[in-house]
Amino acid sequence: GLAWTNNDNVDWRPTLGIDFDFENNNNLSWNVDTVPTSFLKRNLTSDGLGHSMDVLFNARIERRISNTETKTSSLSFSAGSHYTHSKQRQISLDEYNVQEPVMDLASSFDYTSHNLTNSLGLSYNGYKKGFGSFNARVSANHTKLIKKELLPGEFTSDKPFIYPVVDLGWTGKTAMVRLTSYAEIPSIEQISNRVSDANPLSLVAGNPNLKQAYKMELALQYKPRTQKYKNGAAGGFSANLNVNCTLNPIVQSVRYFSETTVLDAWDGYVAQPGAMLHSYDNSKMPRWMVNASLGYSIIALKNKLNVSISLNDIYNHGPLFYGGEIVPIDDNSTGLTAVMTFKPSKSLSLMNSASAAYIVSSREGELLSGRMRFGERLGGTWFITKRIKLGADYSFTGYNYTAGLGRDHYLHILNSGLDFILLKDRALTVGLWGYDLLNSGSLYTTEINSAMMSQTWTPTYGRNLMFKIIYTFRKK
Repeated sequence: GLAWTNNDNVDWRPTLGIDFDFENNNNLSWNVDTVPTSFLKRNLTSDGLGHSMDVLFNARIERRISNTETKTSSLSFSAGSHYTHSKQRQISLDEYNVQEPVMDLASSFDYTSHNLTNSLGLSYNGYKKGFGSFNARVSANHTKLIKKELLPGEFTSDKPFIYPVVDLGWTGKTAMVRLTSYAEIPSIEQISNRVSDANPLSLVAGNPNLKQAYKMELALQYKPRTQKYKNGAAGGFSANLNVNCTLNPIVQSVRYFSETTVLDAWDGYVAQPGAMLHSYDNSKMPRWMVNASLGYSIIALKNKLNVSISLNDIYNHGPLFYGGEIVPIDDNSTGLTAVMTFKPSKSLSLMNSASAAYIVSSREGELLSGRMRFGERLGGTWFITKRIKLGADYSFTGYNYTAGLGRDHYLHILNSGLDFILLKDRALTVGLWGYDLLNSGSLYTTEINSAMMSQTWTPTYGRNLMFKIIYTFRKK
């Protein structure tokens, strides 16, 4: 990248910049699965050729309006262009039957994509003593997405988007306010007029009429100055509020096929049994997210003890495809978190954190699940000698369902080990650590929220030993 700024003239300052990135990503891979018990036997060879390019150009001219010790301000006009280009080609042949090799269409593709975004912007930055700093930026943007495919089939998609971007902010000594607005652009697959079956079991059906969504964010922060107490401790409160609203949001519909189905809406595409179809549409129902938190922290005992407590509430409301129509969903999580670190001596350091939250999910006003999530973590390090350190860490996480079909589950993890610090400058560390010493990492979960039910099986092999070597390069 290159950048140039002219500082000779105090009142007018032009700036030019360009960034360029090129990547050549040719690859050759194999996927061999010829085990007799395998459902699908294959000997896949994939030869991939491709490259990608990213070019960013921006120009700005700044006009200083005032520049004193108590007040500064400037007005800027900017223009920019961002272009990305990607060319990817991969041919995959299944040579399990050497006499009759076949092309594996799920792993073969040939496409070229271009994304171009142009923008024009006007911004103001100012500072006034006693008031704080203020910034405002407004820009108009134009984005064009183009994709051309030759394999698995010929296809071209081309669609432009025009949208504004607004950014307003004020920062004072103890508070901050920021308001932003921008567009969420759909992907090239989401706006195509066909079914993408690169993965035959996870189909993506495009919607050429899909429009961009507009997102507005409001952030408020209040943090007064730290208060000092007579015993030498110091602490203070903090409060944060974030509100997001998305208009015309993009909503995903997932449909599962238990039998062969002809999709008339996508040129009679035939979906196979076991496949899932992902399609997209805009919703007139806005999507909301509110995140509020209140915290307090204190440092005491000559900086040996640090304690922080925070209360947090997160609320989500938005649209969801359910039963062939868009319905409202709600999720709310209210939680309390406490963290303590204590260092009674130079050789010993302790940490403890605890959290609890109650989460409620509903759809169309009907309660789906209520669950309690709680966690605990204990950890510490102790220098047995100046060069031998003992460490241990224990964590516990649990979900307890009070309503709905979710399944209670609990997870305990214990790790511990020794580190040996070597060399004169203490740059080399050799350690032997044991992970999941309780052999309790395997977990089966059933979780329900307003959007879905998920069942997950996580098999693990516990009681692992790991030998580690760490060398730190130091400058004298």
